[in-house]
Amino acid sequence: MPRPACLDATPRCLLPEPAEGWCPAPPALPPVQTPKEVPSAPQLRCGNKAALRERVACRLGLSETELRTELEIQYLPEECRALGADSRQSCVAQYRAFQPCWQMPLGPGRVACGRQVLKLGPVISEEVKICRGKTGTEQAICKADLRERVFSMIKFRFYELEERAEEILENAENKKPLEDFQVLIETKKQEFNAAGSKEERRQIILDVRSGWQKFVEEAREALSEGAPS
Repeated sequence: MPRPACLDATPRCLLPEPAEGWCPAPPALPPVQTPKEVPSAPQLRCGNKAALRERVACRLGLSETELRTELEIQYLPEECRALGADSRQSCVAQYRAFQPCWQMPLGPGRVACGRQVLKLGPVISEEVKICRGKTGTEQAICKADLRERVFSMIKFRFYELEERAEEILENAENKKPLEDFQVLIETKKQEFNAAGSKEERRQIILDVRSGWQKFVEEAREALSEGAPS
């Protein structure tokens, strides 16, 4: 009995036909796979806002998990954000070095931790004597380095007040006093960096003290609002 001709005009039928049987069945197509949705990368919620107060208010509205994600995407303290590219990296590194200090309970231990990070002894006058014992360029470098470490310690104390303020109003519904205080502190840090005289820096320190007193009063009112009657 003659074999039926291969009527399929595909390359497989242009090949010599097998000795017996019909044209081979076409190969099975692979199953169609629905592409999996790739989860979108987390986006900044607060760090991309234009104004300082907007960023502060936004961060205060985040949950702990959301804030952790935000900082993983971009860790850029406000003081560092205001600096030029050359100084920004060292500023961020210093803030990271301070992080273990906030795990310590409120009190002298935190301040001692900040001093340790800055390699600053408990008595500044002793550090000054060391610099005075040097001469020429070495003395100038020593004084400039000590000056920067002392200034960084002052700003650490500003930072420490921010942390204390957060702890005070951590569970309060009204976060406005905390928002105002954090905006004040971050602004004063930038002013301190730009200050050109001892008098300007002294005034900034006084402004921070006054701001802290105002915050304490407002925080007391905020906490009383949420207290059961």
